[in-house]
Amino acid sequence: MDVLSLIAKDHNEWIEVCQVFGIQDYPEDVVQEMYININKSNININEKNYKGYVYITLRNLCYQKQNKKSYNYQIKDNLTPDNKHADDNLNCFDILKLIHKLPNFERKVLDLHKLQGFSLCEIEKQTGISRMKMCRAKTKAINKLKKHLING
Repeated sequence: MDVLSLIAKDHNEWIEVCQVFGIQDYPEDVVQEMYININKSNININEKNYKGYVYITLRNLCYQKQNKKSYNYQIKDNLTPDNKHADDNLNCFDILKLIHKLPNFERKVLDLHKLQGFSLCEIEKQTGISRMKMCRAKTKAINKLKKHLING
């Protein structure tokens, strides 16, 4: 079985991997780019190691694609002329780095509630952690992100 046929049998899984890495707009394009890159490479891929290789290739392509995106975030709370940055454009990768620096519990609550869209009630049912504790953790995480983004 040739390499592309081997990899293509899990095509839908690769699209889901791209979506997990934050590529919501046209993840198929990233998967197609992955096929092209693997076809050009001379690496020996077999049934035992292809998933790891494809996963890493997709991860790198997704990060490259996100790194090229630029988002316009404006934080209006507590901004004064002396602490407002001249450039409000932040790179998505910079935001992800800031989120990664948060304590594990705060990061997880922020991820589940704000990024994945679960309500605090749903998270409470799944984890058994009180909504009040999660609400405080979410608020602390958001305040830390705002503080870092405002102060640079």
